[in-house]
Amino acid sequence: MFRAHGEQAAQRGVGDEPVGAEAQLAAEVGRLVADSGPPSARSLTTTRHRASLRATYGCETVTATECRRAPAGLLPRPAHGLVRGRLFGRPAPRAAWGRALAVFDLVRLAGQTHELKVLALGGAASDPARTDTAYVHRDALYDVNFLSVANDSPVTAEAERAARRWADAGFAARRPPHADGGAYQNFVDPALRCRRHAYYAENCPRLTGLQAAYDPRGAFRFPQGVGRGTPPRLKAATRGPGAAP
Repeated sequence: MFRAHGEQAAQRGVGDEPVGAEAQLAAEVGRLVADSGPPSARSLTTTRHRASLRATYGCETVTATECRRAPAGLLPRPAHGLVRGRLFGRPAPRAAWGRALAVFDLVRLAGQTHELKVLALGGAASDPARTDTAYVHRDALYDVNFLSVANDSPVTAEAERAARRWADAGFAARRPPHADGGAYQNFVDPALRCRRHAYYAENCPRLTGLQAAYDPRGAFRFPQGVGRGTPPRLKAATRGPGAAP
């Protein structure tokens, strides 16, 4: 976890979900500092995974029930959010990261937050081959996402357009050849072109066959899913008067 203004923090979870030895983490942080330059502040913390997540979401002093999104819990739910991202299978050069950071110089409307999130992959997730499971991106090293969030309502059409322009600019800044053309399917992107290839790649034909076998009526179909077309219940809603069921 790395914060703005040169402040650096590294955190390791233990107990619930081990993430490796503390010495190994310290060595990796040292290698990063050697490449990026010394931060203005630095901390290395060892904690349990559950405690780490509670701290991340500001839940250290509330119950597990309260540590949920409103209205069920106390955590605020953003009024609007938009994210676009790409997967990468190899390190990108410094110039590519420079283009990514330059996106933060674009206009940001009052009330909006812009974030660049880099999610680490690899490790045990890369042990299976690309076609061993439904998840194809086994060789991806990291996921780069540009996220625009508006916390307060109402969100104007102008604010939505501004969020789209910023996320699109970030998506364009981290384009191939350094990106491998893949996208993480849990972050649905309605603007993504060739989404079947980006999400599922060579696994798509097999997944399409499985969907046809186990979900022939398209109960679990949605615009960015494996299958094509409109779910049956939506087709029924668009029939004209007197049409046969």
